[in-house]
Amino acid sequence: RLYIHLMIYPFGKLFVKGLSDKIKYAQFLHDGSEVHYEKIKIGANMHADEGNEQDLEQYALLRLPPVKPDVEVPVIEILLK
Repeated sequence: RLYIHLMIYPFGKLFVKGLSDKIKYAQFLHDGSEVHYEKIKIGANMHADEGNEQDLEQYALLRLPPVKPDVEVPVIEILLK
């Protein structure tokens, strides 16, 4: 398990490098609600060409509610494969 403490709440998205193939399930710790995620590839300039596949890095994109949950520090629990 991995726990991400959101000291500063991002608006709607959280990019996590290196976890794209390792997440089994993600949820908020305070209420157990699921945090949806997807695997994405991002290049150095965010507009990498398809021909430059080796320059792309794997990220997990966690989709968060736009409004911060009503807790002091939201925590995301990630269950790893």
